[in-house]
Amino acid sequence: MATKKSTKKSNKKISKKQSKILITCLCLIVLVAAVLYIWGPREQVITIVYDITGIALPEALPWEYDNFDLSTWASTALSEEKTPSSQQTVVTGDIASGMEIPICAHTTDSHEVHTYTGFTLCYREKYEQAEWVAYEINKNELKKEASRTDNFRSDPAISTGSATPADYKSTGYDRGHLAPAADMSFSKEAMSESFYMSNMSPQVPGLNRGAWKDLEAAVRDWSSIHDSIYIITGPVLNKDSYPTIGNNVAVPEYYYKVLFAPKNANGSAQMIGFLFPNEKTTEDHFEYAVTVDEIEKLTGLDFFSQLDDSIENQLENTFNTSVWNAAN
Repeated sequence: MATKKSTKKSNKKISKKQSKILITCLCLIVLVAAVLYIWGPREQVITIVYDITGIALPEALPWEYDNFDLSTWASTALSEEKTPSSQQTVVTGDIASGMEIPICAHTTDSHEVHTYTGFTLCYREKYEQAEWVAYEINKNELKKEASRTDNFRSDPAISTGSATPADYKSTGYDRGHLAPAADMSFSKEAMSESFYMSNMSPQVPGLNRGAWKDLEAAVRDWSSIHDSIYIITGPVLNKDSYPTIGNNVAVPEYYYKVLFAPKNANGSAQMIGFLFPNEKTTEDHFEYAVTVDEIEKLTGLDFFSQLDDSIENQLENTFNTSVWNAAN
């Protein structure tokens, strides 16, 4: 009996010592994160620390709270499960038809919405390109039924006339697909329509053939794991004027891609956004990950508005790159 009591006391002492060490380490992590907060993007700091430790850092700096108890937070963080709120969000019931179609903030300025075999787009005559292209992709549509056609041509559906291949000739810009041709290989008609110039935007070759292309391939990989992914892609057109090529085709400064997976491998819903400058990139596409909410603020578009507001707000205000990484 005496031996058992002694062992229990010894274990208790060790447990207290370990707790102090862990709390000390957590305090150091918070201090480092706080310093990084000042000079770096908070969202990335939160994600990096979370991925390494499983600890959810506070959204504000410690001194931005009226009553912030570091030791209490550290003790609480130790007991929290390593599962971000976005992973716990579950979308129940059938997904509404047209879930991928965003709501435009202003529709009086040359907005034309057209639906094709594989995607829907909103064309802006003012910029001679689409403001957004939206579609849903699933593993069944990854079956290749059509080869790339490269039949770039004007879109006869655009009432004001779309851009033409000649607008891009000798400009140094790629005719960058918004809805990728590879995502449309499930149908000859869808593949052909993906080469309408209404689906093109002038991209720097180093972007179009680099990180942007890598992200498009990653989305197809993710589509083989998720039941389906809703995708919205486009240039950020939030200025009255941009440099132009050809017949007034605007050259955007940024491009975005927004993804919504109603059900991942764990059965929960996920959202993530990507925002790329229109320039040569060498970093991994996850370096350009942002919240969907951030892209909404930049573009003035309302994504996935058919979701329940509480679910929509929760998913659009956070992202977790490790969840998407795990799908690779």
